[in-house]
Amino acid sequence: MSVNQLRFIANASFEAARSIEHDAAPSRGRSLHGHSFLVRVSADGDSQDFMSLKLRLENTAAILDYQFLNDHIVEPSDTGLAFWLNEKFADLEGVQCAVRSSYRRGAFVESDEELCIWQSFRFEAAHWLPNVPVDHQCARMHGHGFEIFLYVKLGVAGEEATILPRLIGELKAELDGRTLNHISGLTNPTSELLAVWIWERCHSELSSLLGVTVMENSSSGCHYNGLAHQIWTDIYFEAAVPALPSASSSEVLGHSYCCRLYLSSTVDEILGWTVDYGDVKLKFDPIYRQLDHHFLADLADIKDTSLEMLVYWIKEKAISDIPLLSKLDLYETPKSGVSLTLSGANSDRDFLFP
Repeated sequence: MSVNQLRFIANASFEAARSIEHDAAPSRGRSLHGHSFLVRVSADGDSQDFMSLKLRLENTAAILDYQFLNDHIVEPSDTGLAFWLNEKFADLEGVQCAVRSSYRRGAFVESDEELCIWQSFRFEAAHWLPNVPVDHQCARMHGHGFEIFLYVKLGVAGEEATILPRLIGELKAELDGRTLNHISGLTNPTSELLAVWIWERCHSELSSLLGVTVMENSSSGCHYNGLAHQIWTDIYFEAAVPALPSASSSEVLGHSYCCRLYLSSTVDEILGWTVDYGDVKLKFDPIYRQLDHHFLADLADIKDTSLEMLVYWIKEKAISDIPLLSKLDLYETPKSGVSLTLSGANSDRDFLFP
């Protein structure tokens, strides 16, 4: 993605039943069953505006709502559904389509129409970071409910769909209920080094592994693609905006916004992380205080309060104090909004989940 590349992200949900002939778990997949599906589409901003993309996706999802998917899609697996969705949006530049059939699994289609799957798992573990200053909170023994996401590109035979659940089971058995520092290779178990450890465990059997995401909590995470790290942290603020982007509108709306800050850098050889999540939030705090519980049309130096203008406004305020900033997402509703790629981003793909 190019510098200052603007992308829009929209999501929609629907309820549907299906029967999957070639499911990796045929005893379950071939029987009639249903899901609450979530679908997401991202596309370059020069080919579609946010509201049009959002409405278009909602209308597309409505086709499948309360339907038997086999009546619409020959093989309505997660990958089949993602490919069907991709065909509906193939006219958009840089489009990527993703499907989630449960909290723990889903699929997405790359812009080159290659199919990918992802699965996640959770484990509970304790750790401490031995190389941080002694007065840092992470120097103390503490714990997390870790969420791990694995993304894999499917080969012709699709054997990855069978290998991935087995690897996840092995990883969970090794990590769950443990003190991570006591596991070989994890004496300094930062999110970044844990992501590398998991990558090395999986890549030998899954050469098509695209990435590993490690989340210590619901509002921050670390992604590793085998070459470089990218961390993010979510900052929420409550704000009001005119019903129309123009500040002259008399009607006022409100949103619970989420601003996701991505930072890309090399891992510090001693500390084992790219940057402290807490430091990022401290540096963003002056901007947060201008946004939270305010009428955004009153912001200085802003043309209007559209998502596009707001994300550019945040970038201009943040870039000098957070120089490692590589991407900004601004969600108006959960995971639906605008994404702005800056310099230093280490991936040209959107991992739309988590």
